[in-house]
Formats: sequence, C-alpha cells, structure tokens
Amino acid sequence: MAALARKFSCSMAVFFTAAITIVKQCILNYDELIMKRKKWENPYFPNLLTKLQEAEERILGTDSSKALRDKTLAVQTEQSGALDFLSEFYADFCDDFKDDPAKNEILKVLGFTGHYSKSQKGNQVELDTLLKQFNKNMTPELEKTIIDKGMDAEIIASIKAFASTFGDKNTDQETAKGSRKEYTAETINEVNGYYTTIIGIGTAARNKFKGNPQKQAMFSFAKTVKAIGKAQTSGGTDTPPAAPPAK
Repeated sequence: MAALARKFSCSMAVFFTAAITIVKQCILNYDELIMKRKKWENPYFPNLLTKLQEAEERILGTDSSKALRDKTLAVQTEQSGALDFLSEFYADFCDDFKDDPAKNEILKVLGFTGHYSKSQKGNQVELDTLLKQFNKNMTPELEKTIIDKGMDAEIIASIKAFASTFGDKNTDQETAKGSRKEYTAETINEVNGYYTTIIGIGTAARNKFKGNPQKQAMFSFAKTVKAIGKAQTSGGTDTPPAAPPAK
C-alpha cells in the first residue's frame, strides 16, 4: 500500500516554522484581517497557534524549529522596516528630482533601477543588494545634494542602518536543520490538514492586501518557505522527493 503523500514539499520542521510564522503574522495584522473574515475573530488565530505549537512539540519531539522561526520573524520585521524607508525615499526623491536630468542616473547608482521592484515583491536577496548598493554609493557629496533638494536626512540614515543589519539577519535564518524521521499516515494526514488551513488563510489574507506585495509575501506559504531557505537548503532531510510543490 502506497504511503500517504504530504501536500507540502518541505520537511516537517520547515512546515511548522512556516505555518507558525504565518499565523503569527495574522495575529500581528489582526485588525486588518478581521475585516476580511469574521470567522477569524479572537481567539481563532491564538488557538490555531497553540494547536500548531503543540503538534510541533508532539510530532518533532522538541521545538526544533523555534530558533529558525524567531530568526525568520526577525528578518521579516527588518525587511518591512527597510522597505518602508526605501519607499519613502523613492517617493520623495522622485518628487524632488522630477525636473532634474540626473534623476535616473542617481536612482541607478543607488540600486533602485535594478533592485527596487523585486525588493518590493519580497525578494530578500534583491533587498540586501539594494541596501548595500545604496550604502556604498551614497557618498557625502551625493547625500548633501539630495538633502539640499528637500530629502529628510533621517530617511537616508535609517536606510544606511538597515544596510548594516539586514544581511546579517538574513544569513542567520539559514541555520536550523531537521533530522530524518519516519511519520505515520495518521501524522501526515494531521499535518496535511494544517497545511490546507494555512493555505486557505494565506489566500484570503493576500486578497485582503492586494496592491501591497510586501504584505502579501508574509502570507504566502511558498514564499515563507523560500525565505527560510527551504528544506533542501536549510530545513532538514526528511523532505519527500515525490511530493507536489508548495502552493
């Protein structure tokens, strides 16, 4: 008899890390999400979080993905903050330099032309590259020119600060590793149920945040798994090779 297939293609450790991360994001964004679905009224998300944490403890034996989950949340928080300041800089810069022929060249030099759009869509590598290029090429002379045009100096300082911390946090999340373990059909069926629930929540949440790709990425199971390195690169060896791709 064929073994029961998982609905997800990552390891159990990475699944629980991603699922719990998404539910925590739901709790953080509760006020906006509750306008989408009344059935999510408290204590829906806290109860689901408790169920996932208890299942993780029971199925994996220990909370083996806690450190990875904490690092992932730290990266997402850092990512959100950096993008807020970059968006503010971009909007103000385009307004201040709308009639300046040097506008496009400066945006290119600072990394916006090649990396800003993908960063907004949740690509952490592109964001890290943009921050580093911004920090490297924002010379004192260029900074003075931009500030003299009307830019708030604190915005530039904040982006530079993120440039020195985001890369480290992004690297830190590539650490936790699962171990090989066999799971019963009953266990796989239980976790498949959680997966279906998380996918449903994520789809509805992304619809709520249409037009905000940064927010949408926080509720995508596939992007959350990718953000923590995926099972194949940072999350364990129990990944079923024939499972369908995460959605």
